[in-house]
Amino acid sequence: MGIFYASDLLGAFSDTSGALSGSGGILSRNGIRKPVYYTYRYLKQLGSKKLGQSRHMIATMNHPGDIRLICWNRKDLGLKYYTMEENRVLPEEVEELYRWHTVHCLSHGTQ
Repeated sequence: MGIFYASDLLGAFSDTSGALSGSGGILSRNGIRKPVYYTYRYLKQLGSKKLGQSRHMIATMNHPGDIRLICWNRKDLGLKYYTMEENRVLPEEVEELYRWHTVHCLSHGTQ
């Protein structure tokens, strides 16, 4: 994985007036940490030995007893996201921009 630039100050969306834009930086022009910032932060904390992975999880360790997991439930953007005007999304409407997915749960042992 790699990043092209760290801040949206260098981004192509200079005409955007909102706090966030579609630029590829890990920080917004105002210094807000975008989700990809936390992705890199969590990946850095993984252990050196990979124990296993699934579609929604990676398990690692550095030494016995030091097990580290990252779990996620990524969502795909839906049609509404691609058909609406830029800068028109209100915070309470964000969830409507994604397609609905089943929630995935991890369990340990038998039931």
